[in-house]
Amino acid sequence: MRNMNRIKALRLGIIGFEVLTIALCLLSIYTLFNALSTAISGGTMNLNLDRDESTGEWRLVLNGNPRNTGFLGVTLFFEVAVLDLSGQDIARNSTSVYVPAGGTNQFSLSLNIPPDVVPEGNLEEAEGYFELKFAVKTLGDLVGFTNMLRIRGEAAP
Repeated sequence: MRNMNRIKALRLGIIGFEVLTIALCLLSIYTLFNALSTAISGGTMNLNLDRDESTGEWRLVLNGNPRNTGFLGVTLFFEVAVLDLSGQDIARNSTSVYVPAGGTNQFSLSLNIPPDVVPEGNLEEAEGYFELKFAVKTLGDLVGFTNMLRIRGEAAP
């Protein structure tokens, strides 16, 4: 009789753990997609590219104020880089920001591109790659995904 009660308790414990796991998985997926859709919606991200005329250096600034309407807090990670044709870093910078459930949080990420890699100061003539990496994580960084975008720039013939 005592063993039967222990087996029932163990069964109920396992079932409860499975239900909790499924609920956390569903909450995490909902939060990830909700945070992603609101983080990149209109007005929350701003990308500026300016040139310092005195030094010839280009400055790329990514500003954001993402909001999270999900049930769990999320961590957003952004990394921008400029690479040469062989894939070596010319400039790279990254930042991460925690956005609580139902809240917003501001961030700013800047990248300075040296003038010696930009022919005649014209960024459109530069050859190489622009790389943007984006990650969103939730549930203590246990659930998430990462995406990377790489764009190749080529000089016009």
